[in-house]
Amino acid sequence: SGQRNISLAEAIDNFYEGERARGLLPLTVHCLQNLLGLGNRHPALEKIRSKGHPVIMSSGMSTMDEIRTGANTLGLDNLLICHSTSAYPCDPTELNLNMIHTLAAEFDVSIGYSGHETGLSTTVVAAALGACLIERHTTVNRAMWGSDQAASVEPAGVARLVRDIRVVESALGDGVKRVYDSEIGVMQKLRRAPSNQDG
Repeated sequence: SGQRNISLAEAIDNFYEGERARGLLPLTVHCLQNLLGLGNRHPALEKIRSKGHPVIMSSGMSTMDEIRTGANTLGLDNLLICHSTSAYPCDPTELNLNMIHTLAAEFDVSIGYSGHETGLSTTVVAAALGACLIERHTTVNRAMWGSDQAASVEPAGVARLVRDIRVVESALGDGVKRVYDSEIGVMQKLRRAPSNQDG
């Protein structure tokens, strides 16, 4: 589908203002994240692009026109766009996971998903729909104080999420119809020759 994998190393720095970007870039940075919903700050976006780092552009709180402007300013060469709805926690009816397909159809870049919902099942669905990167907020205890604790995932939940995504990835297969070895015995049993009693 024209999507490319972007190698994301251990350091991901999240910033959106030029001055802050200037302060971070002397560090060893392998990837940058831009929160597009905080506004298309063209000087900051141009500064990000000038450094040549891979960029994750989160699309929460943004219109399609703002996403297009952000993508055009950042350039598509090292860009990954994350579909997101920035509500904490996000109601499932507002996740709009089919936006993963919409973004993939319009932009020749890899598409990810940044989820802020409670539970894990919809995040697994995002992976099944083609999100190549999954971002969820994490916490040691969802009962702790904080604006996004209810939408965060505890360590055991992270382990289950990874496990379930791997199962779904395996289950998707390659789309080529075949008869599996595990079906042969059943097939031979059910395809027995008709007898006179099968009338």
